[in-house]
Amino acid sequence: MSILGSITSDDLGGRGKPLPNTKYRGTAESGRFEQTENGTRFLVQTGSITTPDGATEIAGPNGDAPYRIGNRKVFIREWWDHSNEQAADIGRKRIKQLLVATGLVPKPQKGQGVEDPFNSKEEMLEAIVGRSFLFTSKQTRRKTKDGAEAFEPDGTTPKIDVEVAVFHAP
Repeated sequence: MSILGSITSDDLGGRGKPLPNTKYRGTAESGRFEQTENGTRFLVQTGSITTPDGATEIAGPNGDAPYRIGNRKVFIREWWDHSNEQAADIGRKRIKQLLVATGLVPKPQKGQGVEDPFNSKEEMLEAIVGRSFLFTSKQTRRKTKDGAEAFEPDGTTPKIDVEVAVFHAP
């Protein structure tokens, strides 16, 4: 005998649909540095995500129901240093873009440079946490460690991660 009927995975919630690719405002909720076998990763969890004007819903594609942002998170994962210098250069460039997007460093004029005011990477990370910034998201298909495509438990739906494609200066 059942008083609730069949319990399915739909009843249990879950990850929900990933953020559509568009512009958002988010707040750096936490951050840390992680040592790996290849180098040091800079990690920031971004939450309190809204549209740039503060809305928590966006119009659904093709006239569908509105998309509710909810309590979704976006994770920033960049290399601070790496055994491959090109990877480290790209990561540090993206971290510089985040510093400008958060307003911690002014956007430099073309052809000029601006020094960051930090004495350590830990001090910089501490200043980033709690700051809001604009970004455009990008959905990417998750890969397993061996490079194969990762799937949800149903075995047919690809796992989708949402990354920051672009940091926007204020």
